[in-house]
Amino acid sequence: MTRAAPPRALPWAYFAFSHLSLLLALFITGLWPDEIQGFFLSPRPLAVVHLLTLGWLTCTIVGATYVVAPIALGTELRARWYDWLAFLALTFSAWGVAAHFWMEEYSGVAWSGLLVIACTIGLGGKIVAALRRARCPGALKLHVGLAYFNLGLAATAGMLLAINKYAPFLTGRHLQIVFGHAHLGLVGWGVMMVVGVGYRLLPMYLPAAPPKGWPTWTTAILFEVGTIGLLAGFWFDLPIKHAAALCLAAGIGLFLFQVVAMLRHPRPPPKKMPRPDLGRLHTLQALLYLLLATGLGLFLTFDPDWHIEWTMVYGVLALLGFFAQLIIGITARLFPMFSWLEAWVGSDYKKLPTSPHAMGMRALLWITLLTWTIGVPVLAWGLLKSETRVVSTGAWILFTGATATALNGILVARHSWQRPRAS
Repeated sequence: MTRAAPPRALPWAYFAFSHLSLLLALFITGLWPDEIQGFFLSPRPLAVVHLLTLGWLTCTIVGATYVVAPIALGTELRARWYDWLAFLALTFSAWGVAAHFWMEEYSGVAWSGLLVIACTIGLGGKIVAALRRARCPGALKLHVGLAYFNLGLAATAGMLLAINKYAPFLTGRHLQIVFGHAHLGLVGWGVMMVVGVGYRLLPMYLPAAPPKGWPTWTTAILFEVGTIGLLAGFWFDLPIKHAAALCLAAGIGLFLFQVVAMLRHPRPPPKKMPRPDLGRLHTLQALLYLLLATGLGLFLTFDPDWHIEWTMVYGVLALLGFFAQLIIGITARLFPMFSWLEAWVGSDYKKLPTSPHAMGMRALLWITLLTWTIGVPVLAWGLLKSETRVVSTGAWILFTGATATALNGILVARHSWQRPRAS
């Protein structure tokens, strides 16, 4: 029978590496909080930030794409030899960027960034080509295509910034260009991808009717116009960045409005779903942090006085409050579904495996929810007040939750490698 499941090993390899990156970032923050505080564009904080953005966020999104493609997007992504080569190159470059930032070797950052660009072209080209054949809405395809385009722009800007540190050549203030690069990665890549795919996954997980019509197209346009406007505004120090920030806020507001509409018109959940749905609670917290990060980002854009501490809080709300919690919430349902599908294919579709709702350990999910609910505000407060002990405490709380997530992922992954015998 033709294989209709995602590739088995490659997504788990991406997920394992991304969790290692998250654990490493939190471990460094907990062990050396003094290195993370202060000016957020110092080499050590940048190393941790790139562990989160490249190692955790980007690798999780790429790995999940191989799973989501057949489940929700109506297409298939097979794992060829060059997909494994891209995995090795992307993971090597992610940790390479972080390591060279830590060692303050910007030439190494530039070379690692060049590798990220190559991976983006290869992976983006394959995924966009597969989506052209997919049975999914055109608005989703637009979000994903623009997201990979923005990832390539962000990697290129990052490489140029690294070169500019040891061989200055860029016009304009280096710091302003960094802000444009950061929003290309966070909004143009991360938010664009999350919103686009979220239009398919969130209705499956809430569950609710999927959104349709002009709002799904409009968010892609608002995000892209806002992201490019911020890049140009920061790069050339133009007032357009204020209008661009409002454009991004409008796109996020429109997306959240559609989520509220989905919550107001729910569909019956699966009968075997444990109550409460902990993954859904993570997702709702993530959306709340997205709203808080949007408001704080607008404040920082329009405020003439630059607040380093609030900028650090903004990063925590966006990276750990929104992105990390949303990933944890979605994968709490995606991992078991993936393992179930792989086990079913392994039995040649003759015996149903263990229910996805019975995989893993619910106690670990509770630990993850509680630690993430407590840890994010503790870490943000510590950075705001420059309290070293509070920063370390928040990081270790989150490290505990990330460890619980990883252990539960291992328990779930075991089911995908089991091959039930046909009755």
